[in-house]
Amino acid sequence: MEEPPIHPAWRKAQAKGRHFVIATNELDDITELADFARTNIEEPEEPLSKPKRQAYQILLDRAFRHAELEPMGACHAIATKWREQPLPCQKNLSIATQALRQPIRPL
Repeated sequence: MEEPPIHPAWRKAQAKGRHFVIATNELDDITELADFARTNIEEPEEPLSKPKRQAYQILLDRAFRHAELEPMGACHAIATKWREQPLPCQKNLSIATQALRQPIRPL
């Protein structure tokens, strides 16, 4: 079987010490990262270990800090626009997961 194509966002990752940094100006890249993280949190293929869950949570929260995310179904997310100012960092609290689980308010 062939490997599925890799989204360009993953090719932008650079190792900085023990962390990875992705610098991007494209909302599509943020959508890819947020969707990947949310899917693995909400519907993991196998039970998640605590460190893996935290890693997905951090990835989702960082995407949420810089872009507005909207839920798509039960486990997907899409970045709709950049934030004017990044949200402040909040440790031990997943603001992204809580916000994406809220019902969508009608316009």
